[in-house]
Amino acid sequence: MAIPSLFKKLLFSKQFKYEKGRFYLMTEVPGVILPLDVWVKLQKSLMDVDKDEAIKIISKIAFEQGENAGKRYKMRVTSSFKGLLKFSKELSEVLGMGVITYLKGSGSEVIFNISPSPFAERFVELYGRTKEPVCYYLSNIAAGAFSGFTGKRWVAEEVKCVAKGDLYCQVMLRVKR
Repeated sequence: MAIPSLFKKLLFSKQFKYEKGRFYLMTEVPGVILPLDVWVKLQKSLMDVDKDEAIKIISKIAFEQGENAGKRYKMRVTSSFKGLLKFSKELSEVLGMGVITYLKGSGSEVIFNISPSPFAERFVELYGRTKEPVCYYLSNIAAGAFSGFTGKRWVAEEVKCVAKGDLYCQVMLRVKR
């Protein structure tokens, strides 16, 4: 498989760089590259202690990170909603979060599928099927990104999930009323 074009653009525009043992992606805050198992096992371990509190914490952290990213995207990448859809799809693939297909994208509602969904697939491989969706981080980082970009509060609901036995994950984002 070829390197995604967005990855090349980020490298050549110095938006993705390594410096003094750190890596940066469109921000001054260093990031880390971790195996997917770290994220899956961390979420599962937190949920085993207190499921409801774990979901709140994961969702809050993801939303805040997404919100900050959405503000950066608007300043640095695109100011159009259509541009945000395109960029977020490409960035999801570059980051290894899965392949997004947008089914609906308006100023008040966004529906997208994720297939493959690496997080949900790995969750099933390690722990088996679940009765509920597990992609709290991905769905809430998306809600945060759309919130930061538009200035409106978006909420996420994962309605289908590979971990539940669905063929793909599906997330609905809506402006909070």
